[in-house]
Amino acid sequence: MKTKLNAYGAFAMLLLVGCGSGQPANGDLTADQDVDSAKEDSARRRKHPELYKCDTDADCVAVEQASCCPNGFLVALNTTMVDKYNETYACNEPPHVCPHFIVQDNRVSQCDGEKHTCQMIDPTQIRCGGFIAPERQHHCPTGWTCQLNTIPDVPGSCVKTEE
Repeated sequence: MKTKLNAYGAFAMLLLVGCGSGQPANGDLTADQDVDSAKEDSARRRKHPELYKCDTDADCVAVEQASCCPNGFLVALNTTMVDKYNETYACNEPPHVCPHFIVQDNRVSQCDGEKHTCQMIDPTQIRCGGFIAPERQHHCPTGWTCQLNTIPDVPGSCVKTEE
């Protein structure tokens, strides 16, 4: 009887996870999912910092975070290190059941000019324009516009363009 109860419990849990229980309706990250993804990303950055080095935004690209259970989280990497990243973090586990959810990660890749590392950033947090070297300026992603300040040398912020 105990075996049947455990199997039933596992089946019920699979149904809850598989149906997207506890997920936001719009597919955005929950706070817990965002923290878990950030912890994993941080550990990988400490272990292989060469994968994330950059000088300008053009050096960075957003790719799906390597995982045995792909779920839509993105990670910012150096454009030349994508294959090395996928090779380093390829799934080496036997096939198993994964949660059935995909996160809509709307962040974009950007180079942190002070740390010289690629990072994922919410478009609303991008500091665009301003009087700095053109190759070091951050630009808004497609569908966003740089709204400049009234002070010309202070960077502006990205705002979503109306469709």
